[in-house]
Amino acid sequence: MTTDHRPEEPRDAPRELQTDLSPVALGVLGLIGGFVLYHFFGGALIVTLLGVDYETAGAGALLLTQAASQTLFILLPAIFAARYAYHNPSVALRVALPDWTETGLFAVGLLALVPALHGYLSLQEIAFERLAEGHATIREVKAVFDEIDFAVMETMSKLLGGESVVDRALIILAVAFVPAVCEEALFRGFIQRTFEIKWKKPVAALVTAIFFGLYHFNPYALVPLVALGWYLGYAAYRTGSLIAPMALHFLNNMISIVLFFIFGEEEVFLGASEQPASGGEILPPTVAFLLVFFIVVWIIQRRGESQT
Repeated sequence: MTTDHRPEEPRDAPRELQTDLSPVALGVLGLIGGFVLYHFFGGALIVTLLGVDYETAGAGALLLTQAASQTLFILLPAIFAARYAYHNPSVALRVALPDWTETGLFAVGLLALVPALHGYLSLQEIAFERLAEGHATIREVKAVFDEIDFAVMETMSKLLGGESVVDRALIILAVAFVPAVCEEALFRGFIQRTFEIKWKKPVAALVTAIFFGLYHFNPYALVPLVALGWYLGYAAYRTGSLIAPMALHFLNNMISIVLFFIFGEEEVFLGASEQPASGGEILPPTVAFLLVFFIVVWIIQRRGESQT
């Protein structure tokens, strides 16, 4: 008589998704591995190819090296980990075509979510400024956050600084397309899928989103990044395909790129929004966009229930 020591799967986990390893430990190892490989080995690759003073390199060389680093140290490890851990890695990575109507609804939701998150960032900035005025500790924390934010903005400005047709094409490839594919393969593919073996899908999506937010090293944008990560995770398990969150991630990145080209570095990405004159000016449109977002999510949810 043999005993199956595999962890008990929740009712909504597919039977094809089986592993002899602890799913939580496997997911955490994936997070640690992705962090170490990309931030350390990826950084070493950039320094090796472009030199210690890599910021003086041309934008094209930096973009191509960045894309190569993400492919080598995020995408490929996620694929290899899924192949090693699971009997059916294509199921683990959700290799399937999504329902395109549902994916379109998710895109509409994203178009409402992005301005709502920028509105939240503006309100957060106002609150942070006011708290810093009366608390020395908060002023010190804010000073550290400002330095991190400035460094990230400088890097992104360097990456998005090209003006030729070739440079713009490389920007779309390295800043919009490659991160969408690589990060979704790791987070919504291998990591979230692994957590789903142990936890319910919404919980797995939320935990993955928290790590997704922390992974980007942007303290001001932590909450918006977690919210965006959860939405991408929701799209992944609702559509049953990794293509949907990849497409949404690409759309989000493209919005940031277009805003940068139109308005400059203040709109590069979440966390760099300019402070409004008052909270009263930004609150109504933020609430309106949130309302539209929740209506779209409700429609997606009802649509899914009607098909079951």
